[in-house]
Amino acid sequence: MKHIPCDFDTLIPILIKLWRNLQRLPAGPQDRLQTREFNALIEAITKQQKEKKIESTEEVGAYLLYDWLVHYAQGLSLIEELPHTPYRVLDIAAGAAPMSLAALRHGAREVYAIDHNLKLLECGAHISGHYGHPLTIREHNCLDKKFPVQGPWDLIILSHSFFLLCPQEEEARSYLTFLMNQLTKTGFLLIVESSEESVNRRIIGLRDFAVEHGYGVQAPCICKGACPLQGSSPCYAQRPFEKPPLVKDIQRLVGINLSSLKMSYLLLKPNPTPARPDKKFFRVISPSVQTFWGKRFYLCTDDGKRTLGLKAETAPKSARAFDYLKRGDVISISDAVVEKNDMQIDASTKIILEAPVAKPFTETEG
Repeated sequence: MKHIPCDFDTLIPILIKLWRNLQRLPAGPQDRLQTREFNALIEAITKQQKEKKIESTEEVGAYLLYDWLVHYAQGLSLIEELPHTPYRVLDIAAGAAPMSLAALRHGAREVYAIDHNLKLLECGAHISGHYGHPLTIREHNCLDKKFPVQGPWDLIILSHSFFLLCPQEEEARSYLTFLMNQLTKTGFLLIVESSEESVNRRIIGLRDFAVEHGYGVQAPCICKGACPLQGSSPCYAQRPFEKPPLVKDIQRLVGINLSSLKMSYLLLKPNPTPARPDKKFFRVISPSVQTFWGKRFYLCTDDGKRTLGLKAETAPKSARAFDYLKRGDVISISDAVVEKNDMQIDASTKIILEAPVAKPFTETEG
């Protein structure tokens, strides 16, 4: 699927106008908040970051002008990893539906957002409609498996809500199994959570449960069996985030240290992809790391974590991809010098970029 820009220049005036309407404030500049408005917003966001709830008008407004924008950017990036455009999408516990808009902008035709909070859903429908995309909303207790709209679905999304709905491990496993049975044969389940270590460990555990029960992992993991890292290392995505000035100012004053989009996520499918015995693949799981021996990358593969570095000062032409690797890239490597868990590039090493970060990796196609 193609890259879709966030287009914050269009969205932020829509969100600011909606925020003023919610607060019953008079009209102001379309593309920015006035000083007193911004101060009130910072106070509301600071409180919300501590209490983690979205109920009052102030909390809804704070969510729209910060978390909504971050989650929307996450959605655009993660949905890009689908190998084909989903037709029917169900966004569960959608809030103001940033993921729904991301799916619509990626070409989805029928998108349904369900949540217990009708006020948030109406905000999401307003944003999507103002942007030119129809969104169907339904007020619903998302733990009730009798959804108001019926599948099957090409894509089901739970964004920053799965573990709120299912705080216990058995609940999470049961709900995942239920959702996987609502997908088409070529459908996907997208679960997005924060990159916090405790949350990340739960995501890895959920991933192992899915694999054990015969489901496939489209992303981020390329391993077929249990996680080879066994929770020894965090495994989260890190994507570029071209932050608009509003988000930069909020982060600076609230004290949020977020230079990029960081999130734990799973993109699951009903059936696993058959392995290719003729080729071994690696996912880059770190940015470049400067060590005593030069630049290194950490990689993940079926049999655990590896490091990849250079024996010479520069990579040969056949391994020139090494100079441009990014966290999240999928690569194949041949003829490296292997010493235990370390691989080093020499004159005969070949590196192929099989799938860039945020692009679908389909192993059968190589």
